[in-house]
Amino acid sequence: MTQNGNETYGKIHISEEVLAVIAGIAANEIDGIASMNGGWTGEITEIFGMKKLNKGVQISIDEVENKINVDLYVVMKYGIRIGDTSIEIQKHVKSVLESMTNMFVDFVNVHVQGIKMVDSSEINVVK
Repeated sequence: MTQNGNETYGKIHISEEVLAVIAGIAANEIDGIASMNGGWTGEITEIFGMKKLNKGVQISIDEVENKINVDLYVVMKYGIRIGDTSIEIQKHVKSVLESMTNMFVDFVNVHVQGIKMVDSSEINVVK
């Protein structure tokens, strides 16, 4: 129960789908992400004009310890530093989820599923 002084308000439950949407939006805010990889069901959904904001995100919640675990499946832009970009994604997703939900994010795993070529004017090749 959520308590404020001597008052009890009840339990707050945030669904895994809502957490996945938050994590997906936060991940897409990082430069270097070409897309999230949601598998064939996500691609079929997009064909029909529906964009899933939780595409490429898996969430598990440990409600006993009030912890969130996140797995992100991403496609990166060609030429970026994959390691540095992945760490930036991890930090940003963790920060956004914790600030919006008041829950602890135990880990954010980034699974790089592919590399996408972008317009040549957007390529900033690592030297």
